[in-house]
Amino acid sequence: MSPITIPDESGGDIPVGQHNVEIVAARESVSRNGNDQIIVDVQDAHGRMLSDWITFSPSALWRAKQVWKAAGLSWPGSGGRIDGDDLVGRHVHITVFQDEWQGVKRNKVQEYAPPVQPDIPFDEEVKTVTASPRQAFGDDDIPF
Repeated sequence: MSPITIPDESGGDIPVGQHNVEIVAARESVSRNGNDQIIVDVQDAHGRMLSDWITFSPSALWRAKQVWKAAGLSWPGSGGRIDGDDLVGRHVHITVFQDEWQGVKRNKVQEYAPPVQPDIPFDEEVKTVTASPRQAFGDDDIPF
């Protein structure tokens, strides 16, 4: 039997949680329902990627606005025109959750926001820390 080469552990899907990412591609497409859409590919500092489908239907425009504003771009409003290429190279903060459909689990982007702590280098992971008031301040500092 031949030895097996272990692949690089970077790559794959961006895991569940919150991440600063770069938009590396934005491809125009048409949804199954005939609506214009942009497929947005994001990549984190570890090379992991995730794709998201932004559909331009009246009921889903809130999501497109969220992406544009998170990327620091202005939303043109009703009748305006946008170009997906304007997203490429922009940094955003995403929240990733795991969705299950027909027994298949898949990581998906839940929300877009401006990058968290933009002064932190892009190659550093964003850590979320939660603490109870007692842990954060100590018993003597709590006013009640």
